[in-house]
Amino acid sequence: MNFKTFICFLVFSQLLSVASSQNLLREGRQWNVRGIGGWGGVATWTEFYKIEGETIFNGLVYKNVWRTFGRDTSHFYLMGTLIREDSLNRVFRKDEHFQEEQLLYDFNKEIGDTISYFSDGGSFSCDYIVVEIDTLELLNGQEKRKFLLQSIDNRFENSFIVDGVGSSFGFLNPFEGGCTFDYNAVLMCMYEDGVQIFQNPDEGICYYYRVSTKEISKSDNIKISPIPFENELSIDLSNSPQEYQSIEIFNGEGKVYWKREVSMNSFSIETESFPPGIYLLRLRTYKGEFKTQRILKI
Repeated sequence: MNFKTFICFLVFSQLLSVASSQNLLREGRQWNVRGIGGWGGVATWTEFYKIEGETIFNGLVYKNVWRTFGRDTSHFYLMGTLIREDSLNRVFRKDEHFQEEQLLYDFNKEIGDTISYFSDGGSFSCDYIVVEIDTLELLNGQEKRKFLLQSIDNRFENSFIVDGVGSSFGFLNPFEGGCTFDYNAVLMCMYEDGVQIFQNPDEGICYYYRVSTKEISKSDNIKISPIPFENELSIDLSNSPQEYQSIEIFNGEGKVYWKREVSMNSFSIETESFPPGIYLLRLRTYKGEFKTQRILKI
C-alpha cells in the first residue's frame, strides 16, 4: 500500500466513523413528543425537539438539544442537556446539573440482554430486558431494528426503542412513563428535513392540542373529500349547523400549509405542493371552539 492509498484509506475510514456516529443525532431532524403531566395525566401538550450545534465537554463532542412547545416551531430554546453518539451506535446524555453522563441508548442489544435506565441523577433505576427484536420500515423505506423492552420486575410500563429513531416514551428519556411519576411522554412522530419518516403506530397523530378540541363527527355535517387526497381537497360546510370563522391545515411539525377565513360554505384547496403525510384540518367557530380531522395526503 503506497502513501497516497494509505491516506485515502484513513480519510474513508474517518468518513465511515462520522457517518456511523450520526445514526440518531442528525441535524435537520425533529421529534414530536406528547407530554402528559400531573397525576392521572390531567394535562397534555406537544413538545418538539431538535439537534443543532455542538458543545465540547471533558474532551467529548456533544450535540445541543433544543425544545419548544405549542404550534410555533420557529422559536426553539436551548435546553441544559447535551447528547452524543459514538461509533458503536450508543447514545449518551449529559445534563448540566449532573457531573456524569448516562447511557441513553445501546442499539447493539440482543434478546435476553438487560438495560438499566437511571432517573433523578442515578438515585434509582428502571431495569428492562429485551424480549423481542423486529424490523420496522420507516416511511422513507429504511429498515430499522425495533427492540421490545419488558420491565424485569413488572413495576414499570413496557417500552420499545427503534434504532436511529428513539423510544416509545420520547426522544431524550426512554424511561419516561415508567421511571417518573409526575410526567409521562409518548413519541408521536419524527421528521427529517421537514419530511415525516416515523409514525408511532399507537398514536396516529403528530400534534396534540392543549385547548379543548373535538374531532369532526357525523352530526357536524361537514364533507371533506377525497380522503386520502392528492392534488385537491374539497370542503363543504353548507349543511353544517355551526358557523365557522377560519380553517387551517398543518402538518405534524406544526407548519401551516393552508389558512383562510371562511367566506363561503363550499370551496376547494389546491394541495399538489403538500408533501405526502398526515395533516390536521382544523375549523374554528365564532365561539372559539375547534373541530379537527386528520387527513392523509398520498
